[in-house]
Amino acid sequence: MRHYIKTILCVLGLPLWGLPLNSQGQCPESGVLYNRVAYLRDSAGITVEEQLNELLKYNKLIERCPNKRDSTHVLLLQRIGVMYYKLKEFNPAIDYTKRSIQITSENADKPSVDKHHLVKLYNNLRIYYDSLKLEDEMNAAVDSMIAMSIRFKSGYEFVMPEL
Repeated sequence: MRHYIKTILCVLGLPLWGLPLNSQGQCPESGVLYNRVAYLRDSAGITVEEQLNELLKYNKLIERCPNKRDSTHVLLLQRIGVMYYKLKEFNPAIDYTKRSIQITSENADKPSVDKHHLVKLYNNLRIYYDSLKLEDEMNAAVDSMIAMSIRFKSGYEFVMPEL
């Protein structure tokens, strides 16, 4: 009888074996996260360090979510890059910006991702490379920014800011 109960418990437990430990209920809702990231961006009373710490916590949480890789995730990574830039930590700024570019590029055909963000992302990358005096990388980012701006017919304010 004891063996029989163990067998039943094992069989019933097998379908649960491959499931992640976190549930979708622990994932932040995209609209709520987007609003929080925008609030942090627009809040003058919150220090860069405080913003970065909060954004990194959200990123750690969202990395475990099955429905990541949308425009909100891109915005979160982009803002983390900006915070690192403001702290003059240019390499992490570049890394997070590249991750946001990768997510946008890989999911550009999905309605949950706004491919037009690529122009701004490449502009940010240009600024970060310029801060490190990496001229070749900066020029490549400028080329990509211009190409995306032409392709999407948007983002001209980044390509030609004087006009």
